[in-house]
Amino acid sequence: MTSERTAGERIFDEDFFADPYKQYAKIHAEGCPVRRVETPEGVPAWFVTEHEAVRSGLKDQRLSRRLAHAGPEYRRAPYPVEFLANSVVTEDPPEHTRLRRMLNQAFSPRSIRTLRPRIEKLAEELVDRISENIERDGSADLVADLAVPLPITVIAELLGVPLDRRAEFRRWGDGMLSLVPEEQAESGAAMLAFLTELIRAKAAEPGDDMLSYWISTRDEDGGLLEPKEVIGLAMVMLVGGYDTSVGMIAATLLGLLADQEKFAELMDDPSLLPDVVEEFLRLYGTVHTGVRRFATEPITLAGQEIAQGDTVLLSIAAADRDPERYPAPDAVDFGRPSNRAHLAFGMGPHVCPGNELARMEISIAVETLLRRMKGLRLTVEPDEIPWRRAYFIRIPLRLPVTLTTHEGGEDD
Repeated sequence: MTSERTAGERIFDEDFFADPYKQYAKIHAEGCPVRRVETPEGVPAWFVTEHEAVRSGLKDQRLSRRLAHAGPEYRRAPYPVEFLANSVVTEDPPEHTRLRRMLNQAFSPRSIRTLRPRIEKLAEELVDRISENIERDGSADLVADLAVPLPITVIAELLGVPLDRRAEFRRWGDGMLSLVPEEQAESGAAMLAFLTELIRAKAAEPGDDMLSYWISTRDEDGGLLEPKEVIGLAMVMLVGGYDTSVGMIAATLLGLLADQEKFAELMDDPSLLPDVVEEFLRLYGTVHTGVRRFATEPITLAGQEIAQGDTVLLSIAAADRDPERYPAPDAVDFGRPSNRAHLAFGMGPHVCPGNELARMEISIAVETLLRRMKGLRLTVEPDEIPWRRAYFIRIPLRLPVTLTTHEGGEDD
């Protein structure tokens, strides 16, 4: 490939939002692993889809998340500056390492293990409500009744978020991922005010939660985190630990309910559950393009020359359906060799710190629901399920189900 710069393709159209996987298949078939595109916000960027190129890019320190490295073509998103600076999401080592060390405290193996009983209890309670809803109304929504409340409750309890503020957080989080700049700005401002208020309350009255820990704990140099750094850490947990988990719980359930043969395979052999989770993470990982990166110097990726300052979008979702890496990439195969080698949680310094918590939440949600409601069925066709109109984090919005074994109640 040459270094010639062309006008970006507008691949993020209505067809993409309806089914991005068809677009990925088309791109893979064309054999152009790095192409010039234009995002819905009007940002020109290099869109990387080849598995090896995306994998390489995720680890390449010359692809920075810091806004300071953005070229003049990049148009900043209308979020408050506190979300875009001094954050573990947008910093590089060594500053990233210092903040990441603080974030890791919430997701240490010991911390995750202690959460299992609480998550199991919560899942049982939510399935009770689903059963009641089906008995009363004939149907339930697995997004609203399970995929949303499970991870938001876990993250909210970790942070010490009051129960009466969780619905607001979800609305603001969804708004920040909107393609409408005005909605992004309004939701971002509301989220910032909410986090600022919450941090102030924790400083005055600390609790047994991560916000209180971050406010009071000193780093290796003996310094306290700045308020905007605490906001950044909270933002990562609230959005990264909630929104993506909602999508993966819902997408895994959708994948099973849409394929009764695979559903029956898991029912016959529950030991397949870990492989089921990994295969649907590969197929329906919620983070499609990854956080934008900027080239700190001229680089070559999959034969394409990229100029300093250029924006690069590493398409994790496309990479995980690369036929060169995964034969029959759109097929569901619980027996794929090394199926944990997917990129759904990223790779390199910015690999998702909560990946094991996400796996636990997905597994517990799926196991609890299917164990207790074996006759579960969708009430609509799979292609009628609405998805968020997004190219960054894409999740199912509703998942209506009923029981077909007998009327109402649980399936015995």
